[in-house]
Formats: sequence, structure tokens, C-alpha cells
Amino acid sequence: MHGNFLKKVEHINKSNQKASYENICVIGLGTLGGFLAKNLSYLETTKSITLFDYDTVEPENLINSIYDQKDLGIQKIDAIKNKLNSNIDIDFRNEKFEEGKTKIPKFDLLIDCRDFTYDIKNIIDVRVYISVRTLIIDCRKNVKKEKHHEGKYLERLNKIDLQNATWNISLLIYNGGIQKLIDNQAILEIYLDYSSETVNNLINKIKNKNDLVYDFNPFEEKIKNLQYQYPIIIEENKKNPIIIYFGERSNPYFSKEIPINHFNNINDIISGLSSIIKNLPSIYNSYTITSNIENKKLYLGILAETGAA
Repeated sequence: MHGNFLKKVEHINKSNQKASYENICVIGLGTLGGFLAKNLSYLETTKSITLFDYDTVEPENLINSIYDQKDLGIQKIDAIKNKLNSNIDIDFRNEKFEEGKTKIPKFDLLIDCRDFTYDIKNIIDVRVYISVRTLIIDCRKNVKKEKHHEGKYLERLNKIDLQNATWNISLLIYNGGIQKLIDNQAILEIYLDYSSETVNNLINKIKNKNDLVYDFNPFEEKIKNLQYQYPIIIEENKKNPIIIYFGERSNPYFSKEIPINHFNNINDIISGLSSIIKNLPSIYNSYTITSNIENKKLYLGILAETGAA
């Protein structure tokens, strides 16, 4: 299995550039974290991995994770041992990770795959989770959540979905694309149905962190980074309607067309988005709004911070 993985990576990474992530730390060995830990253990650039988790394998974990029937009732940190590359150094930590408090060895990359939302300070480099059928790779620093909640998938995902998601993360780590995201403190969204070959094309479009429109608490409307994008939204709305959608753009759970000249200032945008979010089936503590212009129309995507990892 790992041989096929490396061949696929070599095929996609035609420039054969190697990232300098020799020592990697992964927090959380659930659905995303388990598959990701296995992938990273077989990357030829990886020399050591530190893994954090303190949960046991439950029956519900068998549906879409790396674990199987014989792992039931076993600590995840123990159940995953025989699934990894034994030729590298692996430090298994059966403990809860607390940023700024937990002592960890020297690392080149720290990835948060916890199935729960936490504040992100300065140590964590990458936070990954699934929103509907979209993989979110969040490389911001100093992100504070007003409320924390347990992860929840909005759509049932199978093992292949999660494996594909972690393929994309592994490829970005291998070819250095993840460093571009970290340098710009940017967020990347990848639809799980995209082929892996499109990932590098998405990365090349990211020039700075302004691709993040805003992230806010729906109850307190805490705005971040909107100052960079709201003039563009207003300008585009003068010429064309704006499409706001929740979920996958090609098959959204909900979408609404905003007529021309509806958004005239930042308060119009905030109130319009807040009104839509408050009428969604589930209210989450924070959302990321992404923007994309296609066929002369501006699409604003609402991504719930589900914490599902």
C-alpha cells in the first residue's frame, strides 16, 4: 500500500522537490489523524513522528477510520502502532495535548487533527478538519474560538473519503505547498471529490491570506480580515448578483442569490451573511467565508467550523 502511495507522490511532484519536514507531530488519531499519521510515516522525507491521543477505539470509529474490529477497546495510540512504518522513530504519547503546556520534542511541522475545536496560538502550524464534503486546511495563527465544541460530520463519509483527504494533506507536505499556506497564514479548501492532481493548481492561486474573507461567531459577529475583502464584494455587487452557498458549490445544501447593489457597505455584508447563517439547519460557533469569481459572478461560500477530524 505504501509503495503505491510513494509512486503516486512522485508522479504528481514532477519537480521532485523535497520538503524539509523530517520531524512531524500529529495531534489526534481519529478519522483524519489516523490515516494522515500512516501516510506521513511512509514519506521518504519523514525521519520521526510524535503522535498524541488519549481516546480508545469505539464501535462508531470503525465506520470511517483506520481502525478495525480487533482494535475495539484499545487505546488509539496503541492500536495504530502496527499500521505505521516501523523504520522511522515514532514517539507515542497517550495524553491530552494542551498548547503552551504540553512538552513536545523538536519538530518541523505540528498538525492539529483533534475532533474538537480549540484556540490556536503560535505552536500549531496546521489545523485540518472536514466541513460537509470539503477538507479545510487552516494555517492561521492566534485564532480564538468564543466557544469550543465536539467535532461533528455534516455528511456521512467513508474510509475512501478520509483517505483521499489525507492524500491531499500528505502531498502538500511532501511538495512544500503547505509551507506557502503557513507563510501566508492562509486557509485552503479542497473538495473531497477533486482529484489529487488539482491540489497544486489551487495552491498556486494563493498569493496571501486575503483569501480568507472572515471568520466570526454568529452570536457576537466577531469579524476577522473582512477589511481586505469587503471592497471587492461591494464592487462586484455593483455589476453582478452574488451567489452565497452553504456546502459544496456544485451541489449546495443551501444557496441564495443577492441582487445587484444589495451590498453597499460592510454592515450590509455582515447583516446579510448573519441572516443566512442563522437560518441554516445547524448553528456552529464560527464560520469561514470563502470567495471565488467564476463566469463574472462572485460566489461566497459558507464553511462551518465543524471540528470534525
